Amino acid sequence: MNPIFAEARTTVDGMWIMGAMTVAFLVFFIGWTLWAYWPSRRAAMEEAAMLPFDDEYDGHDSDGGSTVENPSHGGVVDPTAPLAGQGADR
Repeated sequence: MNPIFAEARTTVDGMWIMGAMTVAFLVFFIGWTLWAYWPSRRAAMEEAAMLPFDDEYDGHDSDGGSTVENPSHGGVVDPTAPLAGQGADR
């Protein structure tokens, strides 16, 4: 048998995995799309679409102090405080 044909046969024998992955990703994509556009999710999607235009948060807490939420540290930080490693004289 020609060595090129033997190599092609080896490649084709493993192609079922790629086909199965393609079908799995297609099913996942269709499911995700249906979930996103399902009529019961309409209100949540419209609310999420308006988040960039939400002006309720002005960067100040209720007592007038300026604070910024910092989700990476799980708390509220004062933006006017010096950064770590910088002295108060700066």
